[in-house]
Amino acid sequence: MTAGTVTVVTPVHGRCDLVARLLESLSPAVAAFEAAGGAADVILVDSTPGADRERVAALARRHGAGVIRAGNDVRRKRNLGIRHARGDIVLFVDSDCEADPRLIVEHAAAHRAQRAPDGRPVAGVVGAVRLEGTRTAAWRAAEAAGFCDGFAFATRYPQAEWAPCANVSYRRDVLVAVGGFREDWPRRLGGDDVELGLRVNAWRGAIVCHPAAAVTHSRTTWARWPAVLERAWRWGAMDAHVRAAVPAGRRRPGGAGPAVLVAVAALAAVAEAARLGAPRPLARAAIALPLAVLGEGAPTPPVATALAGRALQLVFDLAALGESIRIGRPALAFAALHPLDPRSARRRARRRSAATAAALAGVLALVLGTPRHRATPGARKHVRMR
Repeated sequence: MTAGTVTVVTPVHGRCDLVARLLESLSPAVAAFEAAGGAADVILVDSTPGADRERVAALARRHGAGVIRAGNDVRRKRNLGIRHARGDIVLFVDSDCEADPRLIVEHAAAHRAQRAPDGRPVAGVVGAVRLEGTRTAAWRAAEAAGFCDGFAFATRYPQAEWAPCANVSYRRDVLVAVGGFREDWPRRLGGDDVELGLRVNAWRGAIVCHPAAAVTHSRTTWARWPAVLERAWRWGAMDAHVRAAVPAGRRRPGGAGPAVLVAVAALAAVAEAARLGAPRPLARAAIALPLAVLGEGAPTPPVATALAGRALQLVFDLAALGESIRIGRPALAFAALHPLDPRSARRRARRRSAATAAALAGVLALVLGTPRHRATPGARKHVRMR
């Protein structure tokens, strides 16, 4: 038998059709958990405006879910859900997901293991996120950029440093002990799930991966280029704040990447164009963009998708660089949060910096090359007389 209590928390803002599909899928998941001896409830923390507000409330009543009204801030919504949770386990599922019938059963079972593979107590469980819907060009680029890697943690690793809130559960006492999600971020979305996971791991709790606890995630919210580009920029800017928030011992050297090449080349070109009073240096500096996209090595097939992914990574890195400078901590732009051991991270950072330095030397030589000076009228006259 699977004993325990679980509260499912889902932040909601519109998207009523997706919310309806989620609630329809959660009903059998709740029933399966109760049949196994547990108790579960579902809380929607809703900020939907206008007429759709009542539609969300009606959907909740139909499926036996609770509704808490809140402002449109996903971090505060999740913390509000934690405060109202009756379960010993709080399971976060996004509104654009559908639950597997055994979702709650499997999360509770993974928490009963108590110890992770590395011996630490289990504080969280990340489940699998299966993807459905059209694989648009924007989605494929986001996938190539690594933006969707978190969805596959449960099927790739035994443990995780952090987990996306599409499908992750934490012990409620752990969430209370670490203070829940940080709410004092400068942007409304992004980075909170990463920072919370790193904080839980630093607290000596483990997040274990359990692929049997599965949801299906719609690709519709990632299908268009404007949404994906905005997400890449926002996530990059927030990543600088996450790097600042985590203990220095959890950061790894990242090296000087393509964003540094583009930023320095652009600044040099603007300065040189102003000095010459001509736009030629700006055109020459444009070579930094393809060099930056290709700077991490040869792209893997399909090449167009790989290059689009590199471009999204560049957007992410430029945002992180700009935000690091804006908050007065430029060194954060050369840090990373990947879970490599320090020695491997240093080798990777040195290779990255060397490649960037070589490309930058070539771009600066092109941009700042000595211009060909025209002879003055007096000089031309002197030449003719000779």
